[in-house]
Amino acid sequence: MSERKQNDLIRSFCEGAGRRFGRLPCEHYDHSDRHCRLLEKQEMSEFWEKCRLNTLKILHKYALGYLENFIKEWNFPIEKAENIRAEDIDFKSVMTRLKKKKLTQGYTLAVWLAYVKTTIYREIKRNLARQGMIPREVRCGSCRYLSGSAPYICSKKGEPRKKTDGDNCEDYCFDIVITESGIEEKDIPPVAETPETLLEEKEKRRNPLSSVIKDALSTRIREAKPGTRKREIYKRQCEIFIELLHLISEGMPKKEAEKALAGEYNINERTIRRDIADIREFLKKKNVL
Repeated sequence: MSERKQNDLIRSFCEGAGRRFGRLPCEHYDHSDRHCRLLEKQEMSEFWEKCRLNTLKILHKYALGYLENFIKEWNFPIEKAENIRAEDIDFKSVMTRLKKKKLTQGYTLAVWLAYVKTTIYREIKRNLARQGMIPREVRCGSCRYLSGSAPYICSKKGEPRKKTDGDNCEDYCFDIVITESGIEEKDIPPVAETPETLLEEKEKRRNPLSSVIKDALSTRIREAKPGTRKREIYKRQCEIFIELLHLISEGMPKKEAEKALAGEYNINERTIRRDIADIREFLKKKNVL
């Protein structure tokens, strides 16, 4: 969300600009810092009840937008794309999770909506992956150019590959098999608990440098001793880097993205900036930057 859109959002709903709310600000809005006092006090039940924003309507809006993006990104078969609806998303489950979410910094309506967008995006991704419309992970095992039986050969490169190989090339193409019962994925490994999203894969194809950076950060995690504090810090830094890419790709200003991440990880913004600085120093040592 661009800074202008954030300002318009706060002006319209919190400050009451225009005729909708009679030009009266919300009673829970503090103009001095633009904070919502309900979010600041973590009174989430009251926030959901009294916020002027129609939350269910905004969830549907985001869901429709992300569905359209997925359809374009992955070139869904027309007959299947027509059957994908926002109503298929379990909004009740999404709302239950969101109602439990408490901000720890950046108590504005715009920052809270950043969490909403991230949550609905991930729900859309999980839903489409369950239907076999998108890969759970972008790796050779779900690429149509990998041979169907061992030894596994990439027909594009003429090279031997493993199904679990994840250093995907620009020729990656998700293999969708249409059957009488619907769409099935081609022998895809189980879902892994990783912070990657399809937006990152799009960025990976468009910007090779970001892919190299993510690979370097992932390698740093694997090389750290399991169970150590250092490994946990490296894991957090990798996740923060990827989340930061996601939020910025959505148009959120870097400063607001840092606030959102600080709230999500329950740390202060200074720690976020230190993590980014540490990543930059690490990459310089690895000659990535």
